[in-house]
Amino acid sequence: MKTPEWMKPGGLAGVALCLVGALALTAYGVTEEVELANVVGVATLFDGDKPAAGAEVHFSAYNSGADLAGMVTMRTVADENGRFTFRNVPTGYATIRAYAPGYSSETGLVVRKEVPELALSMRWQGDQLEMATNQPVFTPDESPTIVLNGMTRRAEIAISVFAFSDKDVFDKRDTYALTRTIAYNRGWGEQPPAAQPEPSQKIAHNIRTRDIQGKFAEVVELPKLKEGIYVVRAEVDGVVRHQWINVSRLGLITKASPKSLMGYVVDITTGRPLPDVAVSVVGPDGRKELGRTDANGIVRSSGDPGASGSYVMLATQGGSRAFAMFDRWSDSDGELAAMHIQMDRPIYRPGDTVQYKGFVRVPTQDGYKLPTFRSVQVRVLDPDGTEISSEPRPVSAMGGFDGSFVTVPEITG
Repeated sequence: MKTPEWMKPGGLAGVALCLVGALALTAYGVTEEVELANVVGVATLFDGDKPAAGAEVHFSAYNSGADLAGMVTMRTVADENGRFTFRNVPTGYATIRAYAPGYSSETGLVVRKEVPELALSMRWQGDQLEMATNQPVFTPDESPTIVLNGMTRRAEIAISVFAFSDKDVFDKRDTYALTRTIAYNRGWGEQPPAAQPEPSQKIAHNIRTRDIQGKFAEVVELPKLKEGIYVVRAEVDGVVRHQWINVSRLGLITKASPKSLMGYVVDITTGRPLPDVAVSVVGPDGRKELGRTDANGIVRSSGDPGASGSYVMLATQGGSRAFAMFDRWSDSDGELAAMHIQMDRPIYRPGDTVQYKGFVRVPTQDGYKLPTFRSVQVRVLDPDGTEISSEPRPVSAMGGFDGSFVTVPEITG
């Protein structure tokens, strides 16, 4: 019997059989290697006491199958009861992470065809606290206000108010150093006052706006304070923040040039110029008297005021203080320069290399011009003012310079 052409090897029947076999193997492989299942769970806060409504839940698993390789990731949000579901996830080893403000949880599991309901108890990550004020200067007739926000499971925040004298602030350090120290929450810094002041007031502030997750944001009105410079300290469960405020009837405007200084003192409420107000300057050479304001509330000083650097001008009348910070650079230091510096990114890890680039211009009456000097000294300081590096960098004909430095390898607090 003669075999039909379509049944001979290489004919149409052979091709059909190959296709059927391939499809069968493919179906078998998918079924065997990528079995799917559903994962259902509930996320809770406070050791299972409250549902983690709105928590972000992430599923991740590594699938080593030949047809579906790589990381499988999914994301969902827990409902008002803290419940969540991941549908059609691959079986095998997986990790589930849950996040809510102040809380997190991570667990590993083996996904099988039948998976029991998963219970995620989200752990508290520690209290958070921030403090600020919409204005640092208040009059004695006002009640100073501060803004507190963060997360806590505590019912109250401990607030202390410290009063500082001129000697504490201006004779021991310049105001910039004081505000920088408390801004970085470094206690009283490396040079504390000879006698740390006792708090003039202590307040146990009851939190009113905390939600189910412990998040709060509220304005705290302090009792009226007499004229003076104060530091407000807030603490909750070991987290401490500071904010300085000044209670005064004085307002101060300053103007500085390489050859002169000028101060203009007014009543902060009415704007009326104030005569016979004592004005002094605190700078690298210490504190020096500038003089007293005239009938127009103005005091002037001619001649070279001193070394280049950061200065504070201080006006004093009775218990009121007004101060303003400024920088000045004398002609003896060379050309007066304007400078802009930028980094290669906004945030770094400890031990990272920071790349920077800068541009220098010299301001004149006709605008900016290119500098004639050909090098700048670049110093890098940490938040406490400790020098990390210092090196000269060449300045190009177009006024540009660049360089790099390595951040400290560990975080100290």
